[in-house]
Amino acid sequence: MNCHPAERKNNMNTPVQDTSARKLNVVTLSSDLLPPRLSPHEAAELRVIAAARRLPDDMFADHPDIARLAAAAKAQKARFEGLVNTTSGASTAAILALQERLIASEGRVSEAAIDDALAGDFEFSSANAEMQEIERLGRQIKAAILANEAISLSPPQRREIYADRAQRARSALENRLHELKLEHVRNHPELLENI
Repeated sequence: MNCHPAERKNNMNTPVQDTSARKLNVVTLSSDLLPPRLSPHEAAELRVIAAARRLPDDMFADHPDIARLAAAAKAQKARFEGLVNTTSGASTAAILALQERLIASEGRVSEAAIDDALAGDFEFSSANAEMQEIERLGRQIKAAILANEAISLSPPQRREIYADRAQRARSALENRLHELKLEHVRNHPELLENI
């Protein structure tokens, strides 16, 4: 077997490349592959961002925006986690119970008005209280129907909608927190030392 060294075959009759015949490929980087040079302003801004990232989140926990956004994010997360495994049975039962209470309250309005008149209460306090109860029950029924509609969505739809809402609430919190950190670093240049 007298063949060129680059064409030698191993025991399995497959070509084997001879490393002695290999040429070295030298790669030169073009200037468009190198990272761009930063202007002094861009470099300074990167230092501010680095310093801001080092600040602890809890440093801004008392800020009104952070408290509000954290509460909203927590509520959206709880809604998402609660709705993923919930069925509409409980909310349907609540709607029926509220409707029964509404019907009973509506029946008591005229009786309360008669009782008020016979008692000389021309402010109709009892009848007014029953009418306020009817309005309150109506609002509760409307809220229960809205909840039932959300719960009645198919589980994948529900997961997608409420996962998106929870993520948007979390992002809003993180963005505002980052803005506050940047503002803090810009107002305290001593934080840029050692960066």
